[in-house]
Amino acid sequence: MNKGVLAVSGLTALLFLGAVGAPKVSGLMLEQHFRESAGSLPGLNEQLHWEVTSFERGWFESRAESVLTFRLDDESHRVYLQHQIQQIPGLDGRHARIYTTPVSSESLGPPVSWFNPTQVPIEIVTTLMLNGKTRSSIRFVGVEGSSWGQWSGVNGFFDTAPNGRVHFSIHSPLFMLSDEDRRLEAHSIRLTGELGDPSEAGYIVGDMVFEIGRLQIDEAGSPLAVFDGLRFASSSHRDAEMIGGTFDFGFDELAIDGESYRDGRLSLAFERFDAAALALMLKLAWADELGGLALFTNTLALIRHSPALSLEQIQLTSSAGRFEGRAKVALDFTTQAGQALDLSVLQVDGYLASSLALLESLLVRGLRVQLARDGLVEGVDYQDKQLHELAREQIAGAINMGWLKEQGDTVLIDFELIGGQLRVNGMPLSLIQR
Repeated sequence: MNKGVLAVSGLTALLFLGAVGAPKVSGLMLEQHFRESAGSLPGLNEQLHWEVTSFERGWFESRAESVLTFRLDDESHRVYLQHQIQQIPGLDGRHARIYTTPVSSESLGPPVSWFNPTQVPIEIVTTLMLNGKTRSSIRFVGVEGSSWGQWSGVNGFFDTAPNGRVHFSIHSPLFMLSDEDRRLEAHSIRLTGELGDPSEAGYIVGDMVFEIGRLQIDEAGSPLAVFDGLRFASSSHRDAEMIGGTFDFGFDELAIDGESYRDGRLSLAFERFDAAALALMLKLAWADELGGLALFTNTLALIRHSPALSLEQIQLTSSAGRFEGRAKVALDFTTQAGQALDLSVLQVDGYLASSLALLESLLVRGLRVQLARDGLVEGVDYQDKQLHELAREQIAGAINMGWLKEQGDTVLIDFELIGGQLRVNGMPLSLIQR
């Protein structure tokens, strides 16, 4: 499947070359702008690097060659590009049009192994407007009969404005990855978004939505999970030194191991997060150094506000009932930046609620996974009746201890942490000391 991931990464990388032009009226000025645009692409922490290797300029038409280098799994990969630049103004307000095509060039070296331009035609057409706007259309015919799977192709556009904002939409009918034991098949894939200028911030803020009409994952020839109406969305904004935003994951229906669920949603929001701390986290993440005490300490030292993370909504519905909840975690840094983290500055509150039948069903599923993982299923005939009895015993024990509250056919848990004191369902607990 790595070749398929590589193909996706390579094609995605090409999209960032969609708008290298600005209002220039001669081959010389276009060449200068091409070379000024080269380098590490903004917002990607040097993961993508574009280099112009040659430029033959003319008054009405120019030609150029370039190399796009991107890193994947600690390896560098190169895509070689040819650009044909038509410098003839049009009635639609354009002053130039650039045709970009990946090629195989002996002078530049062979392209990455997954790409053969005679079999996988890709073309990017960028129109440069006199008002400073650009529009790039991308067309990718697709791949069939490959060892790693199948791709039906891509159509989309990539627009830029003089203020640095980018609007894009990409659609692919089918994408499939497969190997001997597993297969992933995605239908009706769409990525849309509007992003701000990342050149100053070092990261990209804006809105993106990634949708898959149907996603099916097979293992050993049998369906493992099937999602319908799968959706990922994110929105972020910057206000002076602070970053805020939301992340949303959801699906219309999910079938897994003979069970079906619907209206699944997980929605997160963050606010008042210091931009400098986020920039450090992203830098360490790109360098595979995300984690550990050093990251925590260095990030904490950059916090000058009181960040908060909220679980805005979590929900899941099945024939057995409904599960839902919310939570909020905040750090109250009202004194100085970089202070030692004490539980008194940590504030948590939230709740989780579930129907008894759905909670029992989820616990039974967890017990099956645990038994299979520990190898206890072999030689022992665990009946569903026994697993359900064990799940009901666990729920009853949690209710007796006060961890769960029973309200009709629903159980819930309220929790809060204020001033270093933890309370669960109003009951103070000494698990956390100030």
